[in-house]
Amino acid sequence: MSKPSGYTTRVILLDHLSNEPKSNLAWKQFDAQYREIIIRYALRCGLSMTDAEDVQQRSYLILLSVFPKFHYDPQKGRFRAYLASVVRRSIGQQRNSPSKHRAFSIGEFDPASETIDDPIWDKEWTLKHYRNALGTIQKTFDIQSVDVFQDLIRGLSVATIAEQRNLETDAVYKIKYRTRDRIKQLVQEQIKNEETPSHVNWQLSTTP
Repeated sequence: MSKPSGYTTRVILLDHLSNEPKSNLAWKQFDAQYREIIIRYALRCGLSMTDAEDVQQRSYLILLSVFPKFHYDPQKGRFRAYLASVVRRSIGQQRNSPSKHRAFSIGEFDPASETIDDPIWDKEWTLKHYRNALGTIQKTFDIQSVDVFQDLIRGLSVATIAEQRNLETDAVYKIKYRTRDRIKQLVQEQIKNEETPSHVNWQLSTTP
């Protein structure tokens, strides 16, 4: 059976990493999805950029070590909570020994035993969805609509945008609402497709 050339859903991507934890393609796509949120979260927790990048590397090392031993358990929660546990543990290790990149063993870390209630992580996760949606808008909407919406994000009024871009105010409002509604739709789709079933987590497998 031929291997897929890409992974269109998070579940497929994570399943592939579980079966082939050293897959360059899967890790490249995982990095594209999660690198930014890990670094942004670490920065929000007070780390420097250098330390935040080290946290990202530590998190990947943990995941690399545990992926082969984990399996889906739909009753245990979502991957976002699992990843939060990994990143929080990595931040703690970075603060305690920033110059030491020690090896990680599966036995020392069981994220299923940790409770995640972190508004900073939740906010960054939400912002990640909006950034992804904005990226889609920039690729699929016409240039004028993208420019107008970016003006709105910068805080310019509808009247000012209409004057500067030689548009009717009604046209600016139409662009505003059409783009806003599309972003909301994209975010809802991303959240829906984030994990299937909706509650997915990783738990240590009892099978060898």
